[in-house]
Amino acid sequence: MCVQVLIRATKYSRTFQSAVAFMHGFAPDVDVSRMSALQMADNNTLCTPQTGHQCACAAVESGFLDAFSVPFGQRSSSIRDLPAVHRIAARLRLTVDKLPRLSHVFDVAMAHFCHGFAVDCLGAEFVRDVFHVTDEIGRLTVSDVDYQRLARLKLQPLVYEIAHRMKQQALAFNGNSLPKFILYSGHDSSIEPLAAVFEVSSGAWPRYASRLVFELYAPTKETYSDMEAGLRVLHDGEDVTSRVSFCKGLVASSVCPLKAFLDFVNDSKFAGGPGETGYTEACRHLVS
Repeated sequence: MCVQVLIRATKYSRTFQSAVAFMHGFAPDVDVSRMSALQMADNNTLCTPQTGHQCACAAVESGFLDAFSVPFGQRSSSIRDLPAVHRIAARLRLTVDKLPRLSHVFDVAMAHFCHGFAVDCLGAEFVRDVFHVTDEIGRLTVSDVDYQRLARLKLQPLVYEIAHRMKQQALAFNGNSLPKFILYSGHDSSIEPLAAVFEVSSGAWPRYASRLVFELYAPTKETYSDMEAGLRVLHDGEDVTSRVSFCKGLVASSVCPLKAFLDFVNDSKFAGGPGETGYTEACRHLVS
């Protein structure tokens, strides 16, 4: 079995280790040490300048804080007024204004509770409150137009790269020079806004081993048009192609035209491939 794999990991070693573990589960007979390509990114957007995009986007850095929907939505008055938020603050002996990011609280609370540590401090009710509040924040946030814009800017370099890799593979027509399988391994703060970009996110915190799969369906002939090649999108094993923003009304036999994906990432408003400036300009406009 020959599998060419690109693992695009962040600088955190645990991400690389989880990518290797995933690869073993997908193809246990493949010698991971002999993979054809390995790249490391220093950011959770999995961005490298080779796509023609700058990786530092001021609008994202100012609006997203350090992560994704939870810290973004925690500022909402409708969230701050929830009784559960006030219970969380009281348990931590803080005012609501002084609460740390609840995504961080959730990480700590779940780790302690699941391993039976410090239950008297972080009991079941506290963990449930944090869990329900973070999910409620997510549900509200994914419908926020500012968040949608930031998610698109945050992941534009990655989705542009994925779309154009698929186009190149389709054009290669059964050639063996391009990878047949590519694995990107990131964090919850990578996959949640990515799902939001495609409008398949419920806003819930990504569960362990969450994944998005992009399948390319290319014609078996030497010439093709963008409309003949297609893609299918799966979110945690569920076919969500018909729900993807740019595929609505275009899906036939569970496949969406690849051209729709290319039009989406090449949109002049957010493009940023070689010679294009739309993405760079959009990154300058901060969210208030």
